Amino acid sequence: MLRGVVGGATEKLGLPRRQVKRLVIRYREDGPSGLGSRKRGRDSNRQLPPGLESRVRGLIRDTYADFGPTLAAEKLRERHGIDLAKETVRRIMIDAGFWVPRLRAPFSRPFHSERQSAIDEALSEDDIGPMAPSRSGRPERLLAHSALASQPPPSARNKVTVSCSRWVLACR
Repeated sequence: MLRGVVGGATEKLGLPRRQVKRLVIRYREDGPSGLGSRKRGRDSNRQLPPGLESRVRGLIRDTYADFGPTLAAEKLRERHGIDLAKETVRRIMIDAGFWVPRLRAPFSRPFHSERQSAIDEALSEDDIGPMAPSRSGRPERLLAHSALASQPPPSARNKVTVSCSRWVLACR
């Protein structure tokens, strides 16, 4: 009977055969509650020891209130022997109101001219290669062979080229 249950369940659940066997055995032993996680109701392994967070909060309030989370974490490690990650210290400081996280700047798209659009259309990805971001923020075409990109051909040596796409146009 176990074989028929396992075969159908592996297809429906998309689980390996061994995992379904384990689930069937746990269901027979503990019923429906045996299928749930056994970690439910237990403390997390990542939880701080009791009292440590309040101790750190007090130390930061008394001594390091004007420090940033990274420096506060270093000083807690050096002077008090409390080894916490800077992100943990950051969370404690934010919760206590000692640190206000900076807001991220909104994303703005770089200006894309009609001329650049025409260049992009003229150069198909099949001819040149994939697009890659450049320092200017505009995607630039990458040449398929780095040997070609390292030295321009004789006909284009005197021309000033600003980007890879314009260099390719100069070569045509």
